[in-house]
Amino acid sequence: MGQLDAREHRAPSGKCRSLRQLRAGELFLNGKSLGSKPLGDATPLAWQVDFEPGTIKAVAKNGGKIVATHELRTAGKPAKIVLTSGSATLPADYDHVCRVLVRVTDENNETVPAARPH
Repeated sequence: MGQLDAREHRAPSGKCRSLRQLRAGELFLNGKSLGSKPLGDATPLAWQVDFEPGTIKAVAKNGGKIVATHELRTAGKPAKIVLTSGSATLPADYDHVCRVLVRVTDENNETVPAARPH
């Protein structure tokens, strides 16, 4: 099964769009269907969605069969800082560097995209 491209928007409301090699798509917000739409031409499928915390899921179908899904979850309050490095060890000298990725996550390990210090 494939995966749909999706973008998360933090606006109070917005459009969710999806276009892949599919014949129909259905969008779910917190488990409730927002409707299924057939793909008529090259125009992306679009739903007007008011912001609501939780999960949004896009389901792509061909011939009634699910061929791809993608799900996004709203992040909660910042809970921890996660550091990930490109290597486990470094020599004890001044000639080496290590790239470290820093992410702020909530209690469920979802990245908090707009985390700010209080």
